[in-house]
Amino acid sequence: MKCVNGIDVDRLRKTRALIEGDANGAFGNPRYESTVVWKNGYRTVSYAMDGQEVSGD
Repeated sequence: MKCVNGIDVDRLRKTRALIEGDANGAFGNPRYESTVVWKNGYRTVSYAMDGQEVSGD
């Protein structure tokens, strides 16, 4: 595996090929979505599309 600045060059090439192969697909045109819930005061909980839960103050 060859890395440049911590980036896997082969994986980068594969990702680029996926984007170029279908510019309007999931890789070429990703959709990002989150939900933020105000708990009280300054406390929040954010839910990302991939199931991540992020607590905030």
